[in-house]
Amino acid sequence: MVFIADVPEPQRTALASLARSVGAILHVEDAPALTDSHAPAVLRRGALTIAVATDGTAPGLAAELRDFLTHLIGPEWRGRLEQIAALRREWRTAGADHATVRCLTAAQIGRYGWPVTLAAKDRGAKTKEPNGGGVS
Repeated sequence: MVFIADVPEPQRTALASLARSVGAILHVEDAPALTDSHAPAVLRRGALTIAVATDGTAPGLAAELRDFLTHLIGPEWRGRLEQIAALRREWRTAGADHATVRCLTAAQIGRYGWPVTLAAKDRGAKTKEPNGGGVS
């Protein structure tokens, strides 16, 4: 795979032609006609990866949205993900099914102060923790 960025014309087209002649997959910045793939704007918090993409139509917008999410999903989410992953293993070992794990995950996210979706709240009213306790 070849990424071509910040290269002026006609060198950009020449590089793209050379790369294509040897079978490379191309990503050419701001040249959709030359591009085989688009790169998302990526936010990483440990194993948590959030990608924002616009299919190459507005990469600046994707970058701005990623930067906005950076403020909402701070570095503390690395540890939170690790905690949720450990809890998930415990819940599954205790026999929780997918729907219950999803509900318990939403409840844990709520404990971090994040708003939980209405669907998650609705599921929470109907689901019990594997140890018999209710979801709060």
